[in-house]
Amino acid sequence: HEIKTPIAVLRLLQQTEMDPESVREEISKIENYVDQALYYAKLDSFNQDYDIQHCDIIQIVKRSVKAHSKAFFSQQIRIDLQADSLQVQSDPKWLQFIVNQILTNSLKYTDRGGQITISAFESAEEKQLMIRDNGIGISQKDLPRVFNRGFTGETGRTHAKSTGMGLYLAQALSNKLGHYVTCSSEVGVYTEFTIHFPKDVDPYFSIQKSTR
Repeated sequence: HEIKTPIAVLRLLQQTEMDPESVREEISKIENYVDQALYYAKLDSFNQDYDIQHCDIIQIVKRSVKAHSKAFFSQQIRIDLQADSLQVQSDPKWLQFIVNQILTNSLKYTDRGGQITISAFESAEEKQLMIRDNGIGISQKDLPRVFNRGFTGETGRTHAKSTGMGLYLAQALSNKLGHYVTCSSEVGVYTEFTIHFPKDVDPYFSIQKSTR
């Protein structure tokens, strides 16, 4: 349903002097909504379309940042990448989608002139990728439900249009890959999403178990 909004904006732009930057922004929204629909449709057939391999999550992050470079520039949002490399076992295509959904969410709720910080951590038990913004934050009563399908909360209702699907898909796909996502936040201060890659979890086994 939400895909109708950017399409309507493009039609309005056709009737005026079209600003290339505005056109690109609306097309990017359409592409993201289409991706969400496609990956949602693939959830049930996940076991037929995955390829677990060693991949560098930081390189995946860099590709997502590059894809959103125009949004970073137009909103004057700074990016602080604090890691050079982090090898994990995952499907790079699905992991790219997961990172993109989280980054899209951070961009959506970070005010002009803000900052998004990306860092990595490794312990004996797991590897972590953290994506933190200094945006408007999430209320404590909404925090436990941010990964629920279709949930938008106060932030989604008052600040921007939201489908409530991006974070749901990020968590659902992470779980299928043997990963999981957590979120911490304080209203008006920050929001941080962490993708956890437990070292004692074999993604191959997790996928086989989830498809039985």
